[in-house]
Parts: sequence; C-alpha cells; structure tokens
Amino acid sequence: MRVPLYRDEAAIQKERDHRTPDGLPVGSFRTLMGELATLTRTRVVPAGADERAAFELLSQPTALQARALQLIGISPAGMETDRHSPASAVYVQICPFTAGSSD
Repeated sequence: MRVPLYRDEAAIQKERDHRTPDGLPVGSFRTLMGELATLTRTRVVPAGADERAAFELLSQPTALQARALQLIGISPAGMETDRHSPASAVYVQICPFTAGSSD
C-alpha cells in the first residue's frame, strides 16, 4: 500500500499560484536562464568622440534576476567591473541629434 506524501500548505499554494512566497514567478531552470540572459552591458562611444570617452551602461535587473543573482552570491553592483571580454559587449554609437534631420 502506498501512502501519499505529505505536502505542506506553502508547497500547495506555490503550485497553485505559480509564485514563490515572496511573489516571484515559479519556472524551470531553462526559463530562469532565459530571464538572466536579458541582462545587458552596453558599451557606448559618443559619436565623434575618442575611444577614451566610452562608457558602459548596465541594465537594471528585474526582481527575479536580482534574487537569482543573490542566491548564487553575485551582487548586481559587482557586475559593473569589467570581467567580461570586449567581444561580449554590445557596441553602440550615439549620433548627435540634428533638428529637421530625416534620419
């Protein structure tokens, strides 16, 4: 005879609502990796400026991304250091706005 496993109320609610107790969405590892893949670091070089004027913009992590990073011991603020190869950066050139331009 098989005895059904006991499931506490929190587990039942998590399955029913598809949310963690702190309100984050429940998903698979694959969906979490997809969510984390949307974090970006963009290298910006102002048009006409020297390479030394370049700077980086980091996207703000969502609550889910921030929690996932926290759980593995990574601070989103710590991601600001240049630990990635330049090949992983997205290069954007900012063009000055010209009034009346058709571009």
